[in-house]
Amino acid sequence: MKTKQIKLNNRIMDYSNEIAVCGNENNFIKQIALELSSNGIFSYKDFFGNLIVSFSKNNKINENSIVFSAHVDEIGIQIQKVEDEKVYFRGIGTIKTQALNNNKVSINNLETTVFSHSKTLKDYEYNKLYIKKTKDEIFNIGDFGTFCSKAIFDNDLIKGKALDNRVGCAVLFELALYLHENDLEENIFVIFSVQEEIGARGIQHFSYLNKMKYFISLDATPVVPENNVLQSRGVCIKLSDGSSFADEVLFEAFKQIAENNKIPYQIEVNDLGLTESAFPPLFSQTKSLTISYPITDMHTNNSSVDINDVVDTYNLIVKCCKDRNYFL
Repeated sequence: MKTKQIKLNNRIMDYSNEIAVCGNENNFIKQIALELSSNGIFSYKDFFGNLIVSFSKNNKINENSIVFSAHVDEIGIQIQKVEDEKVYFRGIGTIKTQALNNNKVSINNLETTVFSHSKTLKDYEYNKLYIKKTKDEIFNIGDFGTFCSKAIFDNDLIKGKALDNRVGCAVLFELALYLHENDLEENIFVIFSVQEEIGARGIQHFSYLNKMKYFISLDATPVVPENNVLQSRGVCIKLSDGSSFADEVLFEAFKQIAENNKIPYQIEVNDLGLTESAFPPLFSQTKSLTISYPITDMHTNNSSVDINDVVDTYNLIVKCCKDRNYFL
């Protein structure tokens, strides 16, 4: 692998192994901030918990700013009821019961298995799932948990949990390093956002308080029959989804960047999910777009992403930052 592939691969795998369930992201945010600081990059948290990195001389977001965002949180579970021998929980985000049943989860660094009362399960029947509890195990109402699988690399595929959206976090971190190392203080901001999995609450808060010119969200997209994208075919430039339409200027600009630099890309149209780029245009005259990377078996303990699609994503946004003429 080339150097950039190795860096992105290692970072994605490290980030995938971290636990940062939606609503409980603070430790992972601290980890990112510490690593940014060790590389000489200043970051700060807003009131809601989003981590903001400024590449602007005055550190103020304004109507000419370009903002890149990726959410740090993952789907998971939260303890709801504790009995003598059984523990019940609710799901956080779109985590299906079938993905949890008979799989291991990690709660407070304790690995345990999810069981079911029923042989047949519908998608979100959490009341039919439970965790067996021994006398020595301590579970508290409100504790968070998620899959405890570890990431692996196999034939260009990274496999593991939380690739939605640790892939985006890794790409944004490498972008921040590039901007810092090349001294590109061009009114660019990088945001590691929180609570995306329950309605993009972190970016809603940010969008309400800040006016910007362009907002580009980096996020995963599922490889499923309802979507039109395929794995290993390049970065996805999203035209529309279940929550938003791309700004025409940004959409055409990113297509042009990809074509001029021979970056493999796919045009994405689907009727799925929610993306952070839906919100900034609701509060200001912001042009927004989502750039995504195809993920198989998303929101399971064994999702996968092609490292080549990830490199294509990184190359696309770096080219965007290097040549602003596409947006003039």
